[in-house]
Amino acid sequence: MTIALWAPRVDPAFAAAIDAAVAAAVAPDAERVDREDVYPLAAVQALARAGLTAAGFPIADGGGGRPLRDLVAVFEAVAAASAATATSLVTIFQAGAAITQPSSTRRARVSR
Repeated sequence: MTIALWAPRVDPAFAAAIDAAVAAAVAPDAERVDREDVYPLAAVQALARAGLTAAGFPIADGGGGRPLRDLVAVFEAVAAASAATATSLVTIFQAGAAITQPSSTRRARVSR
């Protein structure tokens, strides 16, 4: 299991889905992606199809509604396979948080 650190805190079925997606979509091309420092488009698209890039977005916005610990588990598993792909996930998670959070909430958090 690639989410060793977060495995005890994540639903076993979701953890298995993470491992399967990373094994199928990230790991096979990870060495080349990291060595050549290229955007891992195919891996990111496959992770999106598996529902992992939007796992933490609200269900009303088309996401999985999963808690932050599940996103950390996704990130941990992806990072263990490929640093470049994990870095891409950070930007996707940040953009998703900015897009799905009401603007008044964003303003309040930024102005603190």
